[in-house]
Amino acid sequence: MNCPHDSRFVNLVKQIKEINAQLIVAHQAQLITRGTCAVNL
Repeated sequence: MNCPHDSRFVNLVKQIKEINAQLIVAHQAQLITRGTCAVNL
C-alpha cells in the first residue's frame, strides 16, 4: 500500500498541520499583544 498518491496525501496533511500550528501561534501572539496594549492603556 505504498503508492505515490498516499505519500503526497500524507505530506499535504503534514503541511496543513504545520500551517494550523503557525496560525494558532500567530493568533495567540496577537491576543497577547492586544492584552498588553489594553493593560498599557
